[in-house]
Amino acid sequence: MWLEWLVAWSWSLDGLRDCIATGIQSVRDCDGTAVITVACLLILFVWYCYH
Repeated sequence: MWLEWLVAWSWSLDGLRDCIATGIQSVRDCDGTAVITVACLLILFVWYCYH
């Protein structure tokens, strides 16, 4: 059971890493959608912190 959980965690970390890498590459390429997404996430984060 523990080994299955560890394997599942490893796969989810790989997926998360790939997602973050894709997002960073999109921002580097100045993709408009990525810039808007980052701006929205930043606004939501600031709103959440000061709400």
